[in-house]
Amino acid sequence: MRRRGIATFAVLVLSLSSLVMAQPRPFLFGMGRYTAAWAGKPLSYDQAIWDHMVTIGATISGTGLAWCDGEPVEGEYNWSAIDYADFCVDEMLARGIEPTFFVGLTPQWAKLHPELEPHRTPPREDCVTQFMDFHRFVANRYAGRVKYYCFWNEPNGCSWINDGCSNSDSYPLYTQWLIRCSQAIKDEDPNAKIVAANIDYHSGVAHGYQYIQGMYTQGAGPYFDIISIHPYDWSGTIHWQAVTDTRNVMVANGDADKPIWISEYGWNSTDYQLTADKMVQVLTELKKPEWSFVEQANYLVLNDGSGVENYGLMNANLIPRVGYYAFRDFDKSFPESVDFAADATSGVAPLTVQFTDRSYVIGASTWFWEFGDGQTSELQNPQHTYTGVGTYTVRLTVTGTGGPLSTQKDNYITVTPGDVDFSANPTVGEAPLTVQFNDLTTLAGVSAWFWEFGDGQTSELQNPAHTYTTEGSFTVRLTVTTDGG
Repeated sequence: MRRRGIATFAVLVLSLSSLVMAQPRPFLFGMGRYTAAWAGKPLSYDQAIWDHMVTIGATISGTGLAWCDGEPVEGEYNWSAIDYADFCVDEMLARGIEPTFFVGLTPQWAKLHPELEPHRTPPREDCVTQFMDFHRFVANRYAGRVKYYCFWNEPNGCSWINDGCSNSDSYPLYTQWLIRCSQAIKDEDPNAKIVAANIDYHSGVAHGYQYIQGMYTQGAGPYFDIISIHPYDWSGTIHWQAVTDTRNVMVANGDADKPIWISEYGWNSTDYQLTADKMVQVLTELKKPEWSFVEQANYLVLNDGSGVENYGLMNANLIPRVGYYAFRDFDKSFPESVDFAADATSGVAPLTVQFTDRSYVIGASTWFWEFGDGQTSELQNPQHTYTGVGTYTVRLTVTGTGGPLSTQKDNYITVTPGDVDFSANPTVGEAPLTVQFNDLTTLAGVSAWFWEFGDGQTSELQNPAHTYTTEGSFTVRLTVTTDGG
């Protein structure tokens, strides 16, 4: 088939909804604590807190071993701090609570800025070896028990070098040490997950996503598995725009498959019913499939303590408030649902599409795909080639313990015939002017090209160069022949 054409441009738009996953996300029900060590209480205080977490259905919580605590003197490990970390990890695991492990913070002997507190200064460059050795020690010690490592806390805010919590441009130095921490931990435990950023992204921070983009610019992408933010909104629920903006940056940098953690949220209000209501609103919203990229949400603290007064769902004496019961009674189950994604939803024929099942169906045993062109598949994640031009509705049926469930996406795949197109460079100049022509045709099966340059000359090359020897304006035509004739 002979086709002629002029330059056109096609834009492929990936629908965010096509990336939605319906999988259950138990870590949405995370809960922090004000520790016994901070409160000056016996270890039984921690144990009582974890018992309460079990009662209300909390699934994940934090602990850790900061470098400043674990190696306060160079070359000498503080076994009291290490034993406490061991205790916390073991007690949490025994109760079925997933531990997240905080690392970072610089001991006095290694500080880049000795006058600053451990959480406000990275190490000096001459302490790289000691820094990495300590974090290798940590990863080796907890391999198989700890999976998630959170590096530093709010480095864009009050937990970095500059006074006044003005550290929005600190990402180059933070990223440098994040990469080193990640390398050290994964040297010992390749299965570990690195939780990065942990940035202050409350409702008064308009452009927190720029810090995350800065991390990517500095090469952080391959060295973390999760981005964590703290989207507080004390007058509302949480800073939802922060979550969306973070997601957009991750997708733009090729990390659509990595999740977001909301590792802190909450409200310090004496209106405890209002706190309970807001918490239920947040959890209800986060359970929706459109927020499926949010893997974890951690309420700041279960119990009050110094600096976090009235945030707790219990007071410092572990007396429950109304929010305790609201969290306990919240429906933490996820309904069964069928969903799928495609790596391309439009293109020219023949268009090969990889379909991915993203369903949550208990006891799923069979899959039946209907691609809309009369073809079907029983694979879970099939690849299918559309040979005809048109718009296709795709349907997936998954059969589980409770029987078949289906979903259908109308007009989901669009296949076009393609077009004839070309480019020329340059298009203006003095004679003699040599122009490079490039075929940009999107038709399938092109086997021959015929160029007419407008000055009586022609070519049968795919990408010819042609020299115009006389002045004038010239109309250029490209004719292509496909395998069909």
